[in-house]
Amino acid sequence: MNTNTNHTTSDNRRDHQDLEKSITELVGLGRVWARYGLEAGSRALQTSSKSLALTGQFLQELSDQIEATANAAREETATSKQAAPKAESGSNPSAVKKPAKESTAKSAVVDAVIVDAK
Repeated sequence: MNTNTNHTTSDNRRDHQDLEKSITELVGLGRVWARYGLEAGSRALQTSSKSLALTGQFLQELSDQIEATANAAREETATSKQAAPKAESGSNPSAVKKPAKESTAKSAVVDAVIVDAK
């Protein structure tokens, strides 16, 4: 009986050592996956941050171009109003050149933005 007890104790120790080794390897593997996940998440956030910064910069530039084009269109409209000949009394009012309509100025702004964006 003594041999049977020693054999069981030896098996229990070996099983316990195998279990400890497996747990240690499992914890190590968990750390490797955690580190990988954190690094991948960090890279994704950095890439997203750069993309958002570039998008924000592009939108600001687009806004500036729209404003500059709108200002140029307003100046052109104001200049054409000042340069338009005045109708004399008794002359044909349809012969007087009319200033550009506001919708034409807006259309010019949109067209300029589209051209700049290309």
